Amino acid sequence: MTAWVEWRLLLALTVILLVPGWGILALSDLWRRYSVLQRWILAVALSIAFYPVFFYVLRAIVPWLTLGPYKMATLLLAGGGLIVWRMRKDWMCQFEFDKLEWLALAMIGMTLFTRIWVIREHPYPAWSDSLHHTLLTNLTAQQGQLPITMAPYFPIPLDQYHLGFYSLTATSQWLAQVPAHTALLWTAQILNGLCGIGVYFVLDRRVGRIGAVVGAAVVGLLSHQPAFYVNWGRFTQLSSQTILLISWLVTWEAIGQWKRPARKTNLLWSMALSVLLTGAVFLLHFRVAVFYLPLLAISVVWELWEARGKNRVKYVIAGTTAIGMAALLVVSFALISACLLYTSDAADEEDSVDLGGRRII
Repeated sequence: MTAWVEWRLLLALTVILLVPGWGILALSDLWRRYSVLQRWILAVALSIAFYPVFFYVLRAIVPWLTLGPYKMATLLLAGGGLIVWRMRKDWMCQFEFDKLEWLALAMIGMTLFTRIWVIREHPYPAWSDSLHHTLLTNLTAQQGQLPITMAPYFPIPLDQYHLGFYSLTATSQWLAQVPAHTALLWTAQILNGLCGIGVYFVLDRRVGRIGAVVGAAVVGLLSHQPAFYVNWGRFTQLSSQTILLISWLVTWEAIGQWKRPARKTNLLWSMALSVLLTGAVFLLHFRVAVFYLPLLAISVVWELWEARGKNRVKYVIAGTTAIGMAALLVVSFALISACLLYTSDAADEEDSVDLGGRRII
């Protein structure tokens, strides 16, 4: 791979992982709640979450509409214009990192460097899982939407499979104009390099900045996992795990806002961010959502306990229910078809008779 192709991939992925998130933060003005590096981390998480939700909703509501390199480039260009317009008076403060934030950026940068360095001499993704990831990336790019089956490769439905990751890899393929396997590998490794941002975000907001820097360094540079995921092709799980902790904390804080009176606009935007992130965790990988639910349950119990002395319990319950129902609506674009296929398969199993190890229907 030439240096020009590598730089083209890095530029495309930078746009993909920053423009939607910063567009949402600029439009909502919620960036003011966060420190400088926290804003950038949240923008990355929102960008990652944007693509699976956007692609799933688009396929469900307007299945005749397909995407492609020109449409996505136009959409991202419009998002960039929105950011420039909304942040024209505040753009300088988005780069006023303090010393510890610069240190954290160095840790994240070193992590990204290690992940990219690993793949520079290995142009094809490893392990058997990477084959179907590549095929699904290519199908998404060719069809302009998330595929419904593996045809023409395999005549099998995809209703029970999480497809959100391929909205990211296909977009990378479009913008960088590279083969599917290259877009897959680089997108996955960039996400792998961002594995410490969720730990930093949570620790910085809940514990302290020194602990957040150490946490980002340990997860990104010292831990065996998820660095080893590249050897297994565990890319869909990786993408969901990248935003898992950020989604949890944003949702927790959105629920916590219901303990006290707040501006309705801010409250609605906070809920919208939590719904987007929560839905994306599921759409990127179903099983990671199972890890996510206990974290949310603990947070809800905590907020209910805190609200009991302020006579705000009913508001916390209402906020939690509203966020949960909205997130369930987003998830339903994948969940309903998966459940229907599962119940259909279960019914077929019950109608079959097993004789001597052979199944006769």
